[in-house]
Amino acid sequence: MKKIIDGKIYNTETSTCLYSQDVYNNGNYCGSNNVEVTPRGNLMIVYTSNGQDLYRQDDLHAATTEEVRDWLNGREITEEEIAALAGYDILFDA
Repeated sequence: MKKIIDGKIYNTETSTCLYSQDVYNNGNYCGSNNVEVTPRGNLMIVYTSNGQDLYRQDDLHAATTEEVRDWLNGREITEEEIAALAGYDILFDA
């Protein structure tokens, strides 16, 4: 998925995933939420849908470090994801 936001290109095909969370609705898998970084270091929050949930659609949102930190607060994060996020100065209460 590609999107141009404020003159910057965000492309999930060339980005690196720093955090991933599967999303369920009524016990059924409906997509994922990811924090990704572009090759130029721009952060984005990516929402994907499996296409079967009428309330969810694919989208991406350009995000600042603070927005990602707030978005991640309270979520379960693996040690590997913590290490990846630390490289982008994203500190949060784990």
